Amino acid sequence: AIDSIMLDELMKCTKYANKNNLIRAVVYRSTGNIFCAGLDLYDFKENKNTPSLSKIFNQLHKPKLAAVEGDAYGGGVLIILCCNYVISKSNIHLCLPEVDRGLFPFQVLDALIKVMPAKKALDWCIRGSSVSASDCVKMNVIDEINDIEFEKNISNWIRTITKKSPNAMVSGLKSFQNIYVDKKIIGKLN
Repeated sequence: AIDSIMLDELMKCTKYANKNNLIRAVVYRSTGNIFCAGLDLYDFKENKNTPSLSKIFNQLHKPKLAAVEGDAYGGGVLIILCCNYVISKSNIHLCLPEVDRGLFPFQVLDALIKVMPAKKALDWCIRGSSVSASDCVKMNVIDEINDIEFEKNISNWIRTITKKSPNAMVSGLKSFQNIYVDKKIIGKLN
């Protein structure tokens, strides 16, 4: 689960990656059968002054890849949505369990409506259902499923990205954020 310490570390890593011209792309992945269990709700209740997860990812102006080998819940789905490309294994599921815990996934909804029809995004948030990798491809949440050449596909993505102009990438990602990320809405969702 993502706690306030991890959020602070992610923010530091984001700032470092933005300042370091040798970093051309960032890959988010985990070990084990869970990609991310979402926010640590107990920690979140105690530490409300931490930066929001979406703010951290929206401030990173380098191409981002999520390499998903395990299930993701809540905020873990948000990490995936904030990446520019997502490669996953076929046996994973993404789930939005917030409504079962008396919460609503506002930040996830904001990110979902950038990749899928708003009505479908809202339905997923309301139902809180678990969605398979193949259904996530249909919903435009996952770009590619690959079990056999997973590592090779990650390497190919990195190789493709690092051949491109880093200045063009940074400029394009900043422009995308200015056009499609409403900071007023993100601020209200914290």
